[in-house]
Amino acid sequence: MPYKEISKNHLAFFRRGGAGCLFAAIAAGKPSAMGWATAVCCKPYAFHIENILSYFKRHDNVSTLSVVFPTITTVPALALLARELETCDGMLVEQSERHGRRCLGFRVNVGGKQSWVAGFGPFAHFPATRRAPYTSIVLRVKDKPKYIKEIDETPDGTLHVANMHIRGMGEHIFVRTNEQSYINTAKILGHKPDIFSAAKTTFSFPEDFFSQAI
Repeated sequence: MPYKEISKNHLAFFRRGGAGCLFAAIAAGKPSAMGWATAVCCKPYAFHIENILSYFKRHDNVSTLSVVFPTITTVPALALLARELETCDGMLVEQSERHGRRCLGFRVNVGGKQSWVAGFGPFAHFPATRRAPYTSIVLRVKDKPKYIKEIDETPDGTLHVANMHIRGMGEHIFVRTNEQSYINTAKILGHKPDIFSAAKTTFSFPEDFFSQAI
């Protein structure tokens, strides 16, 4: 499939509200204006991923980046991708075990801050808000903007995708959109957000699989 079509399908997941976040849905409708770029990586090796991250960190008009891995379609392949991500320059990973699953939270160094990496993919064990057409990572590659109002302050020294700035949105609409995002997310999940769907988690694996494969 052409890269342009892959990128279009990737953004369509967010545009129709699949991730629960209405800010992402708005931004996915006009990604160029919102500084959201998509790169398709068919050779998911650390060297290629590093080059993509390095390029878009330097790109003046890009603040949010999606890297789509259309060849990663199985859990074993996802595990291999996790290994590659872990070896990328400037990448850190935090691990935790919850309810028989291993959670991996990847962090990318962006201007001395840790940018939390959100992961998505076509995997049955992923939360519904992370179950996208293609395996991908989405992260902020610039420092967060100054907001009219900020509901959930990012912990000091960290960045995440929700730090995206929606231009032209007043304070009242910002607050209502944030509230509706929580409602939508819980509705899609069928329960309140948890560690598996949280911004701090990139990918999760069944613990028994992870112990054998990683």
